[in-house]
Amino acid sequence: MDINGHENRFETIEIVPTEVDNSQWSKEKDAKYSQTKIVRKTMGYEKTAVIDFKFSTPKLLTFYKDTANSLGVPKAYRLLVRGMSKQLAVTKYKEDERKPSSIYACWDANRPVVNFQSFIDDNDVIKDVDQVTWVTMGVHHIPHTEDLPVTPTVGLDLRFLLLPFNYFHEDPAMGSGDAVRIEPNNQEHASQGLHVERYGRPENPAKSSFYQNIENKPESLF
Repeated sequence: MDINGHENRFETIEIVPTEVDNSQWSKEKDAKYSQTKIVRKTMGYEKTAVIDFKFSTPKLLTFYKDTANSLGVPKAYRLLVRGMSKQLAVTKYKEDERKPSSIYACWDANRPVVNFQSFIDDNDVIKDVDQVTWVTMGVHHIPHTEDLPVTPTVGLDLRFLLLPFNYFHEDPAMGSGDAVRIEPNNQEHASQGLHVERYGRPENPAKSSFYQNIENKPESLF
């Protein structure tokens, strides 16, 4: 996992319920109201970076280098995983820990050739180091009559997504070459003309008269 460099951090962003003092606005003594707050937790060691996701306590899984964006929050990527089982572990990168298992693992479960648990048990520091994120994905299949004669694959797909999270200063789609925003100069009077924002894209009237048509007849859009 290299997000803007090798020295990364693994952080969870949890949504936690809390009670807030409301005595200023209530007639009742010691009145409180309930709300949720965001709690950020940076994982410092491998043993704390093993995630068993609980849907009753949702959280975001983010990775970042200690660099902030223009709003002062970390430029991160969010890991979104579907269909996980013992879902996530983050360890320090080591040359001798490149694979979580072996093709020979089935022959001796008590003494596996590659013991993935040992990757975690040494409990290395994972803050600001080169990290490896291990994602486990699986599905339970209970046979049913629709499996005959061929088991369908619809609904059995597994995937995870790595999504930017405060990494870019705006929606990357804003960099699209054909992005155009059209709005009236006056929302209540379309006859006062239109404002066409082309986001730096030059107009080429030789290929299209679209802009000229809407500027001459703004009522065609609004």
